Amino acid sequence: MIGLGQPCFDFFRAVVWEYRGFSIQRYPKMRSMGGRKYRAKGFQVAPEFAIFHTKLQTIYLILSQKIIFTSAFVAKRGNVVPPRATTQTPRAREKPGDDTAMNDLSPDQNRRLESVIRFGTIAEVDVSNAQCRANTGGILTDWCPWLERRAGQAVQDWNPPSAGEQCIILSPSGETGEAAIITGLFQDAVPAPENSADVTARHWQDGAILRYDHAAHEHLLDVPAGGKIVLHIGATTLTLTADGARLDTPALTVNAPASVFNGNVAINGGLTVNGGASGPGNATFNGYIHTTLDVVAGTVSLQNHVHTGVQPGNGQTGAPVA
Repeated sequence: MIGLGQPCFDFFRAVVWEYRGFSIQRYPKMRSMGGRKYRAKGFQVAPEFAIFHTKLQTIYLILSQKIIFTSAFVAKRGNVVPPRATTQTPRAREKPGDDTAMNDLSPDQNRRLESVIRFGTIAEVDVSNAQCRANTGGILTDWCPWLERRAGQAVQDWNPPSAGEQCIILSPSGETGEAAIITGLFQDAVPAPENSADVTARHWQDGAILRYDHAAHEHLLDVPAGGKIVLHIGATTLTLTADGARLDTPALTVNAPASVFNGNVAINGGLTVNGGASGPGNATFNGYIHTTLDVVAGTVSLQNHVHTGVQPGNGQTGAPVA
C-alpha cells in the first residue's frame, strides 16, 4: 500500500490543482483527457464542482496522512518496517506563496478527517442489538455495529467482541455515530495464542481450543472438564462429556470387521446373533433360554442323552451317559 502512495498523491494533487487554478505543466500525460485540451491557468472553480473538489482534497489528505499514520502504527507493533526517510526535495507549487492550497479545511472538516480511521478499545457490548461502543482518544463512540464475516440471508456469523478488545473504528463520513467497528488486533494485554504458521486455531477464555495443524494433519477440539460436545442431526444426538458418551438415535449400524469391547456390556433389550459366539468366561441369564436346536454340555446332548441305573418305581436314574 505504501508503494502506491506517490503515484496516488501525484494524481490527486494534479486533479485538485487543476480545479484550483494551478498549472498542470508538470503532468503532461493529463493534458489531454477525453479528447480535450485542459488549460489550467486562470481556470475558475465552478459551483457544481465544489463538492467534488472537497472530496478530492479529503482523499488526498487521507492518502498522505492516514495511510502514513496507519503504517507507522503497524510498524510500531513490529509487523512491518516503516518507510525510510527521503531527502528528495518536494515539488514546488505552481503558484508560489499559496501555502494554503491543500490545508484550508475548516475545523469541522479537519475533525471529520481525523475520525475517518481511529484506533480504540471496546468499552461496552450490547449483544441483544448486535452493537458496541468503543473508547478512542478519550472519546466514547455511539452504539455501532461490529464487523462479522457474513451477515446475509444465506449465511450469518456470530462472534461478538469483548470489553477491552482493541479495535479499528471506521467512519466514512467522519462521524463516529455512523461508524462500524473492526476487531482482531492483538495487544500486550492479550498476545497471540499461537506462534506457528502451520496452525489455524481459536482459543476461548474458559480454556476451550479449536486447532488444526495442517503440517501434522491434526484437528483438535479440546473442551475443559465440566463441558460437553453435542452433535445433533434430526432425531440423532451424540453427547460427549468428561464422564462418557451418549448416543440417542432411532437406529445404529456399525460396519466393523473386528470390534473389541474392554469392560462389561449391558444390553437392555433383545439380542440377535446371526453367527457364532465363543469365548471364555461365564454367562448368567435371569430368564428362560429357548433354542430350536440341541444344547450340548461337554459331550452330553440335551436332546439325545441316556441315563444309567434305570429301575422301575420311585428310584432315580444315574448320571447321563457321555
